[in-house]
Amino acid sequence: MSMSKAVEAVIVCACALAFALMSLAVCMLLITGNGLAHHDAMSFWSAGQLLAHGKNPYDAAETLRIQRAAGLESSYDPLIIRNPPIALPLVLPLGYLSQRWATLLWSALLLAAFALSVRLLWDVFGRPKGLLRWLPYGFAPALICILVGQSAILPLLGLALFLRHHRTHPFAAGAALWLCMLKPHLLLPFAAVLLLWSIRERRFRILAGAAVALAASLAIAWALDPHAWSQYAKMAGGSKVEQEYIPCISVALRLGLPPGAQWLQWLPCAVGSTFAVLYYWRNRASWNWSSSSGLLLLISVLVAPYAWVSDTVLALPALMYAGTQRPSRVMLLTLALLMALMEGQALRGVPWHSPLYLWPAAAWLLWYLCNNALAPTAEARRAAQEPAGTTSSPA
Repeated sequence: MSMSKAVEAVIVCACALAFALMSLAVCMLLITGNGLAHHDAMSFWSAGQLLAHGKNPYDAAETLRIQRAAGLESSYDPLIIRNPPIALPLVLPLGYLSQRWATLLWSALLLAAFALSVRLLWDVFGRPKGLLRWLPYGFAPALICILVGQSAILPLLGLALFLRHHRTHPFAAGAALWLCMLKPHLLLPFAAVLLLWSIRERRFRILAGAAVALAASLAIAWALDPHAWSQYAKMAGGSKVEQEYIPCISVALRLGLPPGAQWLQWLPCAVGSTFAVLYYWRNRASWNWSSSSGLLLLISVLVAPYAWVSDTVLALPALMYAGTQRPSRVMLLTLALLMALMEGQALRGVPWHSPLYLWPAAAWLLWYLCNNALAPTAEARRAAQEPAGTTSSPA
């Protein structure tokens, strides 16, 4: 076996082991019931319970009552859903199930969404030869999302559907972006470029699909709870999230620089969005979402006004595209080590609020840029494949 094949095999085996351990952890969680009270599915289940009984799904006192009865310790605050009301149709079915079955259904949904996302993205980028096509299944942020029940995988599925179908089925591709609206703050630079591109290229069917999906979800949410938006605004205003330490560059900037004003948290997003629009405008004549979206996604996650480490799962399309550009063994090993470090922190129980999780968003961007700089150009690859002594005809 050649060295490159051996490296691929080691990396893929490590990713397969990580995926197997994550699956085992989820199964043990559901079988034993230990830790269900702290699983993020708890917030969606309790919101569904309140919604099913005609109550305010964002009510902190009612949420706490339900979660205390389900086993949440007295030392913990209630886990309140922070997604906007367009997510209410998604959580309603969970309210008709027991906590354990709701957690099982939610975990199965995330697992299926992740597997489908990987499949769709390989359809977009082209599957690499050999074992590397299995590498995404060991992506640490995705495994953490599934393990703890975080919903960031659903926007990942929306992105994958958009990238796969924006040329052939633009209306459906636009409608799929509804999944990205579940956590809209993570994709603001990406959204700015998408809007500008759609208007410039007259891709109004994409905008129409997104508008129809949004309007439908708003109508359903209003039918379920006519006061949902005012309740959501009250929850957001009283949640004191601005005082919460979330390990990302925007929060670190606000807390680290005097006077610690709230606007500092949005400064990276403003800079990132400006860069994204200029990047698009410079490349507008040859813009291709398959090859150009990676940098936008990495910038979007890096400069988000707040983002948990699990939210960096949205970097996966960029890393998968980079994987089709024949990365070197050194770059593959570096990526595997970064993923192992992140998984190690999670398995060691490093709290999600810890500043030790500040590095992943920047690390994925740095790896992507280094890989692009070191990857052979298309011309070099063609030259390497040509028999010795031949020359290419001029273009």
